[in-house]
Amino acid sequence: LRREIYIAGVRLAYDAWKEGNLKQAQALLASSEKDLRDFQWRKLRFLCQDEATATFTNAFPRIPLWTAGVPHPLSFSADGKSLISADSDSFLVLNLREGSSEKEFPPAGGPLRRFAVASRRPGLIASLTDAIRVMNERGELLLGGQPLAHPSYTMALSGDGKLMAAVGDDHVMRLVDVESGELAGQALDLMGRTISNLAFSPEGRYLVAGTETATILVLTTTPLAVEREIRGHTAFVQSFAFDSAGRRLASGANDGHIRLWSFPEGEELMDIAAHFGRVSQVAFSPDDQLLA
Repeated sequence: LRREIYIAGVRLAYDAWKEGNLKQAQALLASSEKDLRDFQWRKLRFLCQDEATATFTNAFPRIPLWTAGVPHPLSFSADGKSLISADSDSFLVLNLREGSSEKEFPPAGGPLRRFAVASRRPGLIASLTDAIRVMNERGELLLGGQPLAHPSYTMALSGDGKLMAAVGDDHVMRLVDVESGELAGQALDLMGRTISNLAFSPEGRYLVAGTETATILVLTTTPLAVEREIRGHTAFVQSFAFDSAGRRLASGANDGHIRLWSFPEGEELMDIAAHFGRVSQVAFSPDDQLLA
């Protein structure tokens, strides 16, 4: 009977956590008998960490994405009501309040290798298939069709949507004019460093790059050069997001942590133990109040 009561309590706590009611979930977990607490209890208690340690909470439904493969970057729509993501075969626009899919459309030019978003133009999407293409959140083509001169593993779109940063399999970073497809300025040799993700600061003055050595490179765009390195993560840095003012940088890594930094100083403001596995993507909402 004790075991059955314990299991029922954990299930109620899980339901409360799914609904975003962390206080109720925490209270239910705290009321369970200590000698019965198992891995499921500890996992749920981890997920229900005290709200004082994280300003971002489970305010919306948990939305399942794809059952196979890893989703590409996340972007909020211009009105903040939808979230945009993708896999290799399609873009997906999700309704945040309803927790359901609004629209799905295939990328032009074949399987999607990468996509990036413009921080100052929410809903603007740049995709990399056989060429660079820029479209809006309805899938309407705005610019594009220009092939890249070098195969790229990762890419980012500037806040105004005019520049693309790309790192190729030669470990060289290049800035590309989106409309013309031509190089903008001199390329930068990264000396063999593997880069997992790139992001422009909102005003376009800086780029950040995540490395396999758990560091964050802060680069100036004019000229393209490394200005400093930020340290704090303990594993490959996978994802970035800037707030709208460009004064806070969120980073996610394979260590399961989301860290919030002052920018460009690189002072750590917050460390959120958000996941058991890697944090593949992060995104600020347009009003900077939510982080996905």
